[in-house]
Amino acid sequence: MNAVKTGNAERMEEALEEFLESYRVHRCGILRLKRHLLLFQKNIETVAEELGMDLHCSDAILGFVRNVEEIRDFREISESLLKSLTEMTQEADAVARNRMSSFYINQILEYVQLNYAKELSLEQVAEHVHLSVCYLSNYFKNKMGMNFTDYLTNFRMEKAKELLIHTNEKIYRVAELTGYQNSQYFVTAFKKKMGITPAEYRKCLTK
Repeated sequence: MNAVKTGNAERMEEALEEFLESYRVHRCGILRLKRHLLLFQKNIETVAEELGMDLHCSDAILGFVRNVEEIRDFREISESLLKSLTEMTQEADAVARNRMSSFYINQILEYVQLNYAKELSLEQVAEHVHLSVCYLSNYFKNKMGMNFTDYLTNFRMEKAKELLIHTNEKIYRVAELTGYQNSQYFVTAFKKKMGITPAEYRKCLTK
């Protein structure tokens, strides 16, 4: 079942053929194989639960196992089980890819949250998550619906607004605490984003 869990369809097919061949070589009766397949049902349920996959794939296999008594020869068993296991393997591969995708975006967002107050670039993030800058740029925009620079600016501005409302920090300190070493640039960026300067924003919200 390892090949199924890892989404390796080619290895799964090889393993299934080896499994069935062992029965042919040892001239085991098909009845014995059917009994073993019924025990196999529990393994399938466990793997499906571990992967958190859509149960329609495992249901196809379980349905096959439940109806295995209707199958009369090795060839039919091989074809039916291969079809069902292939579906499950493809689903496992999709689940794995989705988890990996979520892993990367979570790593990126966490890195931004921890480092937004410092000088931060796409190159630094790419190095942190071990992706190329080009791939990360496209990946981030696809996942978040905006490019990395816009996301970082929005994130910093939200933090700046919190500081302006809930603290008495000077404007230059708010700039520093949100990753802007040049306070004038921060004021310009804030006004472009909010329509008013940081000082005006604070005055409006703290009246």
